[in-house]
Amino acid sequence: MPSGRGGEGGLRARFRVICDKRAVYNTLHSLESILAVAAFGTATVGGDTVTAISRIRAALLRAGVLRAVIALPPGCAPPHSVALHLWVLRAPDGSGVDPGSEVLLVDAASTQPEVTGRAQRTGRAGIDWPLLRRSVLSAVRTEGGPGDQTCACVSRPVIELLDDEIDLTPARHVPDIAAAGLGLRRSWARFGALLDELHDLTTTLSQLELNAEDGPDQGAVTVSDLARAGALSLRTGQHPADDTVLTGDAPADAVPVLTVSDVLAGGRPPGWLPAQEASEGGKRGILTVTAPGEVVIVGAYRAFDAWVDVDAPTVLGPQLFAVRVDPALLDPWFLAGCLRAPTNARRAGTHASSSSRVDIRRLQVLRIPLEEQRRYGEAFRRLSAFERSLREAGTVGRELVGGMIDGLSTGKLPRRRG
Repeated sequence: MPSGRGGEGGLRARFRVICDKRAVYNTLHSLESILAVAAFGTATVGGDTVTAISRIRAALLRAGVLRAVIALPPGCAPPHSVALHLWVLRAPDGSGVDPGSEVLLVDAASTQPEVTGRAQRTGRAGIDWPLLRRSVLSAVRTEGGPGDQTCACVSRPVIELLDDEIDLTPARHVPDIAAAGLGLRRSWARFGALLDELHDLTTTLSQLELNAEDGPDQGAVTVSDLARAGALSLRTGQHPADDTVLTGDAPADAVPVLTVSDVLAGGRPPGWLPAQEASEGGKRGILTVTAPGEVVIVGAYRAFDAWVDVDAPTVLGPQLFAVRVDPALLDPWFLAGCLRAPTNARRAGTHASSSSRVDIRRLQVLRIPLEEQRRYGEAFRRLSAFERSLREAGTVGRELVGGMIDGLSTGKLPRRRG
């Protein structure tokens, strides 16, 4: 949008044409630039941008053109890091707005599901489009009134919106308790689902009775021996160039960069690389990029762990290792389960003056046939799922306690009748 007197005059002239009910259906005049200013206020209009934007929004409200403003979750459209607003317009009938008319304000950003798994680690949360569609349509059909609402919404009289700022951001008008209530309901639902998962896993795992007697003398083999036999290949993590690792909002195909510090902190790693850059770096051998089904080992003693990277690709930093197995000789879940045993780490641990690490080549793996490995591997996989669900249930449980305390401390408990 051009600035200065010419730009301001041009804007006002085009706005007068658009608001002229005789030219409602005239497609010769572009609406995009006017709506961009009205909705987002990013353009500079002369020297009085705020006033011009407020006038545009006020005119839209008074003309009865604006029916609803819907805040969408981040990631719906570029730029993916921004929660965009969807303006629902209607053709004016020429009679002006009824003083009792209302505008529906919908905070659909609250429909974003809980971020778990790969999305939690990479910061890439997908959009549940069916849920978003149902939520928005339900809010629009009920006009913010009673109904099966899955997103926070409210209808506000036009007269209440015609203040000095005319801020139509839904989050500014939707009551906090409504949004909090929706969040609590989703958290309770997620917590219940996690309890069901834990119950199912507990039923299965509790039936695995460990043999109290010494088992058959199968012996053990080290990672180094398995590598020499060709049963697995080992790659060491590398430090990407500092100026290549990005942080902040990541695109859908970003590849996370995992470090020992990230493992210690838990949650998703903040650093990431573009997919093409990570792929090229892996091919050139300057980056260590995992493939699905590979085992990741943390060599630092304070963060020692091993798991199957089902969410690959992942770029591994120093003191992290990628292990690719020969599926005809080794089961990856069995290998990861054996490697992560605390006693295994103690046996393979080395102590230096300034740090402690695990010599992963000295880690031992039970020597059993492949079919038996798969039985053990399935048990290890279930234990891993049990651990993940248990950790997530603790996180959701703490959020529920905090949310309930916030609500109760502000007197939100329903009053007794009678």
